This record gives sequence, structure tokens and C-alpha cells, in this order.
Amino acid sequence: MSRHHHKHIHGRDISLKWSILWVLIHAAALLLIGLILAALNIGQSLVYLLLTGFGITTIAGLVRIYTRRRRFIVDEIFFFWCIINTFVIWIAWLILNALDIQNVLFRLPIIGLFLVFISHTVMVIRPSRNQRVFTAIILLLLIFFFNLRV
Repeated sequence: MSRHHHKHIHGRDISLKWSILWVLIHAAALLLIGLILAALNIGQSLVYLLLTGFGITTIAGLVRIYTRRRRFIVDEIFFFWCIINTFVIWIAWLILNALDIQNVLFRLPIIGLFLVFISHTVMVIRPSRNQRVFTAIILLLLIFFFNLRV
């Protein structure tokens, strides 16, 4: 790592400053999405989880319009990230619930940290299209299998 705490990954620098900023952006987005879903009377369910993952991915895409001058495109990559983010949020919720961490001001940044860590990990791996499709299918099956209430 350079003296500026950057790690070079595939033409991009990942800095500690931006990582912390993204944790805060994700935490704020989770709070906003939670308030919207509560106002719509959507309780903690599979639909809530899927809408939260979709919302986080959408907000991240909108933020990137300004931070990276990148267009917002809904394509297969967008849906891949929706599934990744949904899965990460679900796993983070399970871990936080198992640890009995209920304080929202503590939970949201931790979930944001999970999202940033997995995002950086996926960027390092750079999965191919086939790997993305396979990963998305497996994660969706896990999400549905363990969240359907029969």
C-alpha cells in the first residue's frame, strides 16, 4: 500500500477515506429504505429483504453518477449487485441478531461495513459473466430457501 492508504485494484484506487464514506452512505441508505418500507407497511419479510437489496444497489448507482461520473444503467451487472447486496444484508442481519445487537445506530454502519468489504472483495475477484450468473443463482436459492415461510 502506498503512503496514502490506497490499494490499487484493476485500475482503481480503493482508499480508506472512500471506504469509510461508502460505509456511511450505505448506513444512511439503509435507514432511508427502512423508513420508506415501514411507511409502506412492509414488515421484515422476504419482500423487505429483496427491496432493501434493490434499494441499496439503486442508491449506490445514483451516488456513483456524481462520484465517478458514471451512468446509471439497469443491466445484468446491476441485478448481480442487487443479489450480492441482498445476500450480504441478510447474512449481516443474521449475525447481528445472533449477537443480539439491536441498536440501529450500531447495526447500520456494521451492515455498511459488510457491504463495502464484500464489494471490494468482488472487485478483486472480478468474476466472469458465467461466474456472476452461477453466483447469483446460488445466492438467490439460498435467500429464497431460508426465507420462505411455509
